[in-house]
Amino acid sequence: MRTKHKVLLITLLFFVLLVIWNVFLPFYKQPCTALLPAPDETRCFSPKCHSIIKNNGNRQAILMIHGFPSCPYLYTYFADYFPNEGYDVYVPLLPGFGTDPKDLENTCFNQWYEYVRRYYLELRPKYDRIILMGHSMGGAIALKLAEEFQDTANRPDALVTISAIVDYRNFSRLFVRTLAVIKPSYWTGTQNHQDKTDGQEEWTGYSGIFPRAGLSLIAALPAIKREIPTIKIPFYAVQDKGDKTVSFSNLKTIEKLQRSDRFRAIELDMGKRDHTRHNLPMYRSVQKELASSISLFLSGDNACL
Repeated sequence: MRTKHKVLLITLLFFVLLVIWNVFLPFYKQPCTALLPAPDETRCFSPKCHSIIKNNGNRQAILMIHGFPSCPYLYTYFADYFPNEGYDVYVPLLPGFGTDPKDLENTCFNQWYEYVRRYYLELRPKYDRIILMGHSMGGAIALKLAEEFQDTANRPDALVTISAIVDYRNFSRLFVRTLAVIKPSYWTGTQNHQDKTDGQEEWTGYSGIFPRAGLSLIAALPAIKREIPTIKIPFYAVQDKGDKTVSFSNLKTIEKLQRSDRFRAIELDMGKRDHTRHNLPMYRSVQKELASSISLFLSGDNACL
């Protein structure tokens, strides 16, 4: 009987330590450190993955950052809308995305962030005014950029986050690190969502699970979340209450922590939809109203949504 108790105790201890190892990430380090060049867009699996650049000689610009495992196509409507509002638009394809799922396996968050950071620093001196906009993981990158440059000469002029992730509490966190050790990805492929509606059928990116790359994002979030109160620039944050990809609590966390001199939180409620209610710039039912609301906010008008 004592032997059985010992076995049970050892097994229980093992699972507790395994959970701690997965959830709190002791001794974790970002697995990739090399600077990445711009992706070879001739290798993109679809023209929809290509970077979008609308340089019309305006004195203000918006840098739009896509999410995980998406691509610039998500911002197609916004990239057409905002030039008419007097902005140049830049939507770069991040390294590891839009080409082959194997490419994403060998990259991680600090590399995506450093790529966008260098891209931003090249744009900043060319414009009198520059806006950061990020969707989902791209929202986390935009937040980190605003935090880093808040008190510098390279400070952005405003920040927009759309369905941004700052706190990952999904059940999969209990085992994602273990999965990452076993394999960097599972059941991967490239896809368009042909079985959805409201614009979601145009979504383009990778399918499958990428625990190694995803873990690098999860590990970066606590520091980004901790620094949110340092952001003082105008800050617009939006998310749908029924978001099935990133918990709506993320918008509430941003709203609670932010100390911006001018902040606006928009809580959408799209009701029941045949999609995740996460990729807001793509949805025909809300994209025009959302783009207009963001534009009004950026112009200094508080009468948005």
